[in-house]
Amino acid sequence: MDKSGIFQFLEPATYELIAQAEPPVVIFTAHAIEQLPHSSLVFDNLLQYRDKIQAVFHFEPVYELHRESLLGLMRRRYTEINNYNKDLLSELQSRAYICIIELQGDMFGLNPLNPTSIIHWMFE
Repeated sequence: MDKSGIFQFLEPATYELIAQAEPPVVIFTAHAIEQLPHSSLVFDNLLQYRDKIQAVFHFEPVYELHRESLLGLMRRRYTEINNYNKDLLSELQSRAYICIIELQGDMFGLNPLNPTSIIHWMFE
């Protein structure tokens, strides 16, 4: 974390917090990664602590899970207009060392155009 106590996803030094934690470590995000234009650095930074991390849970909107229905297209457009993350799922799936345990799309949320999905994954 930086001096203000804010976790900076794109700053490698922020992840040193994990090095200080006693294993097993569980990582949880909720509508935080949606704020990142690209999520690749998150996984690159977590990788160096893979032996401490037992599980990761993302409660995040997942652009790639929005269907081709009218509602799905509206959700995609909402994400695009707000410059929210569009690659969370594809980044996870592209990494051979990550195993997705559970994936539940568009589960709940106050904003019907930005619903929360749940992704549970771990390092192999």
